[in-house]
Amino acid sequence: MRRVLAAMATLAGCAAGPTTPTAALPHAAASTARARGWQLWQELTATPTPAWETWLPSDAVFAGTPITTGTLLFRPPHDIRMNGRIVVPASEPLLYTVLLNEPAAAHIRDRHLASRADLRALGAAIPAFPTAARAIKLVWFPVRATGTTDVPVWDDGWTHRATVSLAGVPGTVPVDRFYHRTLATAAERDAARLAWHDDGVAIGDVVVLVAVHVTTKDVPDWTWTTLWWHDAPDRGRFAADRPASITGWAASYVMDATLDAAMPCMNPWLEARFPGGAASNCVSCHARAAAGAREFLPVTAGRTPATDAYFADKTSTDFMWSVALESR
Repeated sequence: MRRVLAAMATLAGCAAGPTTPTAALPHAAASTARARGWQLWQELTATPTPAWETWLPSDAVFAGTPITTGTLLFRPPHDIRMNGRIVVPASEPLLYTVLLNEPAAAHIRDRHLASRADLRALGAAIPAFPTAARAIKLVWFPVRATGTTDVPVWDDGWTHRATVSLAGVPGTVPVDRFYHRTLATAAERDAARLAWHDDGVAIGDVVVLVAVHVTTKDVPDWTWTTLWWHDAPDRGRFAADRPASITGWAASYVMDATLDAAMPCMNPWLEARFPGGAASNCVSCHARAAAGAREFLPVTAGRTPATDAYFADKTSTDFMWSVALESR
């Protein structure tokens, strides 16, 4: 655990300063984005089993393999580079899964977007996803079945830790404050060990949901909502405007959202790992999604012009890094 917390502190030190406060952004744009974000979160979590549990793992969609919904398929680690240099090593512990709803998966299948050869044949851009398309990235943190586990908490920096336990240890945070899943099979355990770089992860341990990044094709540039768990979820600007109808574990998450590439918006478990990532923007990052891209950093607020040399000899993938990186 000390290794994990040290890695988080190091990565936070690489990030730029805190994001621009929502209050400093144009009121109408900020309030619209936040209202849409909370509405989406409520839709996804309105039932005991979140809507995303019926979505399809992107790994299986792009591989064309049989799909079993609800299985935890953690991504294997890989290096992230900028200017040819590794800035986030594959040895960093990170558990995440990517899921696509059926309209998004069907678009990939029907348009043959899982094939790199077919992508190249499309030229400058792929056909736009349908308005019903949705995609989600879930970030998890393992909590041991016995004893306690310290989970980092972000407040414009990794400021403190929440001590979590399954067994109701006095003075600790119960796992029911998170959405969580139990590692129930050898396949799930082995995938968690590989991604977390820890052979001590065991069947019976749980993984708690610490971050969510969800996008919907409601508008041409998609909508962008990002959430992360907090031990004091009613405090601070990222808790603002949460409807009282969001209850239970879903009320333990704070949220940022944007509809505009100029409005800073990031998730500490994702973008804050990158140099300058704490001042980045979801739209500007995903607008650079293109087949043939070997690197996507640096990412800052604002759009990369379509005429930029970055897009030369690449096929833009309608904001979907999954298409750009997972096609085969």
